[in-house]
Amino acid sequence: MKKKKKKEDDEEDNTVL
Repeated sequence: MKKKKKKEDDEEDNTVL
């Protein structure tokens, strides 16, 4: 799991959450 910096990248992490 990698931490993003802003909500913009949150979309990519959305699958990781």
